[in-house]
Amino acid sequence: MISTAKAQRLKITLLLLCMLLSGYCGIISELSLFNLGTVLIGGANKTLFYTMGIMMFFMGIGSFLTSLKMFKNVSMDHFAVVEILLSFFCMSSVSFIQILASEFPHHTLYFFLIYSPIIGILIGMEIPIILRINEKMGANLGENSSFVMMADYFGCLFAFLLFPFYLFPNYGIEISAFSGGIINLLLAISTLFVFPSDFKHKIAVRLFAFLTLTFSIWLGLSLKELSDISEQKLYRDPIIFKTNTPYQKLVVTNKVPFHDNLYNKKNKSQLKVIFQSDNKRFEVKRFLDRFNKDIRFFINGGLQFSTIDEYRYHEFIAHPALLLHPNIKNVLILGGGDGLVAREVLKHKNVESIILIDLDKELTDLFKYSDLSKLNNHSFQSQKVHIINDDAFLFLRQNNQKFDVILIDFPDPHSIHTAKLYTRQFFLLMKQSLSDDGHFCIQSASPLFNRKVFLSIGKTLRAAGLTATAQQINMKTFEVWGFHLGSKTKNEKEIKDSLKNININVQTKFLNNEILNASFSFGKDMYQGFNKIPVNDMNRLSLSNLYNEN
Repeated sequence: MISTAKAQRLKITLLLLCMLLSGYCGIISELSLFNLGTVLIGGANKTLFYTMGIMMFFMGIGSFLTSLKMFKNVSMDHFAVVEILLSFFCMSSVSFIQILASEFPHHTLYFFLIYSPIIGILIGMEIPIILRINEKMGANLGENSSFVMMADYFGCLFAFLLFPFYLFPNYGIEISAFSGGIINLLLAISTLFVFPSDFKHKIAVRLFAFLTLTFSIWLGLSLKELSDISEQKLYRDPIIFKTNTPYQKLVVTNKVPFHDNLYNKKNKSQLKVIFQSDNKRFEVKRFLDRFNKDIRFFINGGLQFSTIDEYRYHEFIAHPALLLHPNIKNVLILGGGDGLVAREVLKHKNVESIILIDLDKELTDLFKYSDLSKLNNHSFQSQKVHIINDDAFLFLRQNNQKFDVILIDFPDPHSIHTAKLYTRQFFLLMKQSLSDDGHFCIQSASPLFNRKVFLSIGKTLRAAGLTATAQQINMKTFEVWGFHLGSKTKNEKEIKDSLKNININVQTKFLNNEILNASFSFGKDMYQGFNKIPVNDMNRLSLSNLYNEN
């Protein structure tokens, strides 16, 4: 037989294992909610507060609550009930918030402010309860606290390691959060078998665990359906493709003339696989009768283009800069992983080489090998186009080549991750890669809806010693969109004069001389408060705050 001392040490060891797994589950839940929040709420710093910040504050509240009278004689009942409750809220958090946000979008923030505190309180209760249970089992106070904290922190490290490199890119946030909740439930159930004599209300806890297990089975079987339903409600048109890459969430929708159950059932039966990744992790499906209508592409919930008017945007970001150069040979595209900018550049037959830098290989593969490549006229199949899947910042730091034209087509600076690509430091690196007689064009958000962002990008370009000529065009989807066209040597007047009567010698659907000349016109109120507009710097990244003001 095992001696009483050995049995107690075994129990303490098992509780430390529980603490390690609990620490892991807590971080998985926090990361899942944070990633969901960046899509539904927007703004990484604010979302960090609404999820992890609020959660950590309430962890302190949870720790304090364990000092109340109801926890005076702590037992395994307390630990098991906390784990079961934590299991329920963790496994349901992402799915339920998505469903609620899709039904009541204006109250999305409140749903995070409900889940984050509850999960925080329960996580905060875990360590004090474990410490006191171990203490009752005879554990030394110093070693007890040291080992418990160590196990918790080690579990946190495993979560931070697994989430970005395995769970999120392979399974997404719904399954990640669900898996964390399942582990919490299994911990609670395991204590019922390992510590049966340490429970005061064993039957009640077993019943609670059984009900939660039943719920988890239902949720697990319904997870995909719930995810599809809630996510579809966040988009106007039917989703024909979605995937989580290691860097972002990609969604493609296809417009239908009306929403009708019979119509949707009909199209569901006509779905056809048009692209499948090598590891069969994701696939693209299309409606056979509607594919060439209005296809919309989203990254992390933000619209990137619509086939209704994407040609306006891509003609304008590419051709003015290309037409300004008398003998263009090599072009650098930063971003533009959908291949639409490359499509426009290839219209200039004298271009010999196009280097495209996009971090996300799954994105560029999608627009290279799937039916979506029809949208860019199979530009990625051209021998002139060389795709490098790398960070644009790192590429520019290591690059020694000079380019005649640099076209910058990044997502909007809605987070610190994208705002760094619009900093003075980034533009200084871009300047070094631009030939002396070269030109650049950068998409600069909407002057109408993000006026301060638009002005800040221009001001930051000038702070890097570049000319920045502001332009805007009308679009059907974005209403008004802005760009900055510039160079290292020409001033704004010289750029405008050069384009005044320029020969647009490529085929376009939108761009003409009238549109080009009109694009330089802005109203007087555009530059109100210009002196207070900040330069976007790596030390501050003010652009993401300006973007999320709107």
